[in-house]
Amino acid sequence: MTVTDIRNLPDDEIASEVQKLRARIFKIKFQGKGANVDDPGSLKLLKKDVARMLTVLRERQLAQGGKE
Repeated sequence: MTVTDIRNLPDDEIASEVQKLRARIFKIKFQGKGANVDDPGSLKLLKKDVARMLTVLRERQLAQGGKE
């Protein structure tokens, strides 16, 4: 997912997408402990997507004047 796509989403949808991606990351990590993962590079990409989404949420929060 690109930053442009993320910026077009509302805050609540981004937050729900972050939760979904974090759940997928957990599942991939859990699978990796017991067996071989089909695509080990996907973990890195998922983490980057989560970071992008959290960055956009933080930018919006700062633009509204919030420092929390």
